[in-house]
Amino acid sequence: MWVDTATHTVFVAVSHTTCVVPGPGDEDGDSAQILLRTEVVDFDVVPLTSKTGDSIRIWFAGVLIKRAEIPYAAVSGVTPDGAADGQCGLSLIAEISEKVYTCILHQLQRSVLYSSIGLAGAKTKNEDSKVLLKKHNRIVTLTHQSLSFGKSIRKTQSSANIPEASILSLEKTATTRWGNQFVQLQKNCVLRLAIDSCLQAYKQENRQNKEAIVETNESEEGSKVGVAVAASEIGLDLSDWDRSQELEGFLSYPYAIKDTLEHSGVCTGSQAMILLHDLKENFCNEAATLEVKQFPETLQPAHRSRTSEIRAAQDLSTLITSAREIMKDELESRIFTLRPPNSRLIQCYMTKQAESKTILSPAQHELAKTLYLSALREAEVIREKNAPTAAGISRATYTQAKKQKLGGGLFRGLTAVGLSQARTAGSVLDDPVQNEIRRWESLLSERPQPFFREDGLLNEFFMCWQLRKEFPLHLIVFMQHGSHLPHEANCEQVFSIAGYLSDPNLDPSYLGTLTSIGINKAAYKPPLKDIKARYFSKYRGRDRAEESAE
Repeated sequence: MWVDTATHTVFVAVSHTTCVVPGPGDEDGDSAQILLRTEVVDFDVVPLTSKTGDSIRIWFAGVLIKRAEIPYAAVSGVTPDGAADGQCGLSLIAEISEKVYTCILHQLQRSVLYSSIGLAGAKTKNEDSKVLLKKHNRIVTLTHQSLSFGKSIRKTQSSANIPEASILSLEKTATTRWGNQFVQLQKNCVLRLAIDSCLQAYKQENRQNKEAIVETNESEEGSKVGVAVAASEIGLDLSDWDRSQELEGFLSYPYAIKDTLEHSGVCTGSQAMILLHDLKENFCNEAATLEVKQFPETLQPAHRSRTSEIRAAQDLSTLITSAREIMKDELESRIFTLRPPNSRLIQCYMTKQAESKTILSPAQHELAKTLYLSALREAEVIREKNAPTAAGISRATYTQAKKQKLGGGLFRGLTAVGLSQARTAGSVLDDPVQNEIRRWESLLSERPQPFFREDGLLNEFFMCWQLRKEFPLHLIVFMQHGSHLPHEANCEQVFSIAGYLSDPNLDPSYLGTLTSIGINKAAYKPPLKDIKARYFSKYRGRDRAEESAE
């Protein structure tokens, strides 16, 4: 759900994601792969007088069945945000109750907030980290509330002969986005030389200033009246900067995972679980080392890449050791304690990113194997019915998005990417399903290597399409379950677009219509013939629609 601050109206969005194959003429290309297509099914003012589980159940069922005409059986999974009322409503729909899986990005966000970032008004279990980040927030606030200090940061860089286009500004605090806190911390570390020199000069000139900035008063929850901060209370000492380096290094991996889930376009639900399992078990291990970036020697852009050092676990501050412990506990309770839905279990068993045994309990692994076999049996039936079109799935009619190169490697705690060895192959049978399973499980780790990205993520959308002739049943199963996204970032993008279009003078229902049309136009472009047929059926009568369209 999203609140339009311009009109104080609450909106709700439902999107529908499907897998589509490359368009005609492109399917045999060396870079051809399965694509994801998302359409906005509903984006409108919340039609509920009260947000109860039962009212949400009735509303969602109406959107899915009546408006979108999507039967429950066609739904591979539902990914809501972390709101309890939404979870309750979806769990009341028996047909999809076992297909619901909370947005992993929301779960990661809460884990990060509790362990290492306590935004204004947000709970945290690591007070040291919150205090440190508050010091960084104050420096940034000073650049906005004191024009002279903000200009001095830019002037210091300019005096170092840095080109105008390469001059950096500090990152403004966004209290609702934890990723913003990481970017802010990272920029402050890069500009430490400028910050220290400018802040020293400012504090000398304003040593008597008791109201250098005004910040949020967290002692009175909900208060809009800020609290004054003296100039002497702004800044970081040597210990603060050292811990800032460590906190930047600690947050770099969760941020890389968040960036991958949001922007890669090819991270499946099983891979998201593998990434978070690696974060929990390896990166947050109490004995693990930590890569820490050194401060730049100068302000020159060439030094912004920064060299790294590896710090042993015993040399890390208590801020980091506490953050690791809290993060590990939060991820375990939020993601790995509950049983994943069936579609996620099937993905986990199929994936060649890592062995499913590493992230699933023994009971879950056995269930995943059973579901995987059942899904392949169903795929064989589908293939027999739709032999001419392989999976019988719609084809893409739009160009593939550009591949994004992300900074920071993934799977940092794994000794090897992909399967170290093939699963033990079963006996060779005439059964086509068992035969394909045997060949799929006998794939060695070298076979998927061409489909790995630079950051270590296996592009399974690419691999399953390129190997479709060898593994047609796996293609069908992947296309059925690969569209069950591990996050609801696509709905968040709907909210962002609506925010740009919002206007106090715009009718809220019209805002919903404009946003939906704008997004769906890019995802689905009907032929002119279909548009004309719909027009004539509405204004000239259905009996003449087909004739007039010609």
